[in-house]
Amino acid sequence: MKQEFAIVQKKARLRGMKIPDDVAEYIAGKVKANIREIEGALTTLYALVGTASRKSPRNFVRIALGR
Repeated sequence: MKQEFAIVQKKARLRGMKIPDDVAEYIAGKVKANIREIEGALTTLYALVGTASRKSPRNFVRIALGR
């Protein structure tokens, strides 16, 4: 899971997102399929947080992951 965590953090940085470690760990633990699924979750998370104008709590991550 360490590698997935690093990928989530890197992809978030590339999108200009700063996500807390616990959120990155949650995404890394839930998304196992591939990098595109991680990118999709981050895109949805970015859109949700942007429209809510708040930081990214876990409930946004759950929505972004479709759970």
